[in-house]
Amino acid sequence: MSLFISWCGMDYSLPENPIEFNTSEFINPTDEEDTYLSIEYEWRIYIPYGSSRITKKDIDKCIWYIVQFWVKIEDAIVCLLSEDIENNYLVEIDTVGFMSQPTFLRAIDTVWKDISTPKYIESLDYEFWR
Repeated sequence: MSLFISWCGMDYSLPENPIEFNTSEFINPTDEEDTYLSIEYEWRIYIPYGSSRITKKDIDKCIWYIVQFWVKIEDAIVCLLSEDIENNYLVEIDTVGFMSQPTFLRAIDTVWKDISTPKYIESLDYEFWR
């Protein structure tokens, strides 16, 4: 399913000293060919989970930009969600992509757990989350 996203009016401001975060590879322990780019935040590892559209009110604050393969990608930022106080999910936003969908990342320690998922997040049915 393809969704249109309008980022008009979104505030992408980062803290004064934003975190430069390097991606890593996460290998599914049950299938070594099932790999994901991962990020770590507050000692939790996050991998892709889903996508959807969000609005300004869904973003709590943006906290860092991504460094992938030692290259700073300043237009790919990661934000906390206002509805997810336990930070089970993060959202990665491409700030320059006109029709880009945000990528929702989920903490791997929540696999097989019944957690609260914001209504606007749609699972993309990645193998790890099945």
